[in-house]
Amino acid sequence: MPKAKQEAKRITSVADLDKIKSSYLKIRDAAKFRLLVCAGAGCVSSGCKSVRKALEAELDRVGLANKTLIHETGCLGSCHLGPTLVVEPGGVLYTKLQPDHIARIVREHLLGGRIVEELCYYDAERERYVPHLAEIDFFRRQMRIVTARCGSMPYDSIEAYIAHDGYYALAEVLKKRTPLSVIEEIKRSGLRGRGGGGFPTGVKWEAGYKAKADQKYIVCNADEGDPGAFMDRSLLEGDPHAIIEGMAIGGFAIGATKGFVYVRAEYPNLSAVLGARLSLRLCARGISLGCRASCSRTGPGAIRRTPGEEHSRLRF
Repeated sequence: MPKAKQEAKRITSVADLDKIKSSYLKIRDAAKFRLLVCAGAGCVSSGCKSVRKALEAELDRVGLANKTLIHETGCLGSCHLGPTLVVEPGGVLYTKLQPDHIARIVREHLLGGRIVEELCYYDAERERYVPHLAEIDFFRRQMRIVTARCGSMPYDSIEAYIAHDGYYALAEVLKKRTPLSVIEEIKRSGLRGRGGGGFPTGVKWEAGYKAKADQKYIVCNADEGDPGAFMDRSLLEGDPHAIIEGMAIGGFAIGATKGFVYVRAEYPNLSAVLGARLSLRLCARGISLGCRASCSRTGPGAIRRTPGEEHSRLRF
């Protein structure tokens, strides 16, 4: 199916956001099926790209290409099951897929209406296949907050992000709030840094607001020096616009007009870097909203540990 077209005009109001959201949802809801192919690092390494190609070829062969949307999403959180495919409607999860599985899924599930259970998640404790995401313990016991959108939408689409209520918080902040009111709400929320120190975000923003400088910067420090730690990369890959929106709100609060995303070059899947760059380009081209805060650039760097953002230094 055709993708939602990008708006040519700049987004300057909530009404513009509403229009984009409505247009995207109209196209999404008109599709007979939505196929969500996990494109997180784990699934990329296990062959999700070839699975997507097989899907496209088979859908075209059986005449479903114009009735189906295929989306590459961020990490679903079940890397040991990849490559994975979620079929909507229904929330059916297929796991450990190979390209030669696709013809059967299309034939039996999409055309015949019968779930191919033996290609779905197998619960060893219950000794049975559990096709639906909502019934799998690993997923149903989670309450996702930061990664709520990861795995459920195309990570590289600004329209999809807006359709999932993205940039509405930024619109409210820029139109209705003051920097101090934003800082006070963040302090009341109890939000803390995700690192080991758990430093209160509101306190950090307040310090930035009070600092005197002709030019202030806001930095997304996505460097992960701890072995096996991929929290930042997963968010950048799966929901990069959330990073941009958060940086814009933080920039407004502290008075920063330029922002940087620092991502380590050694990431095995550079879609984190590419996703952040894509979002920054889209933000610069399409998001205005009366913006007094903006995000400007990103770049990969070599390994370096940056402990405690309060004392970190940037080299421009």
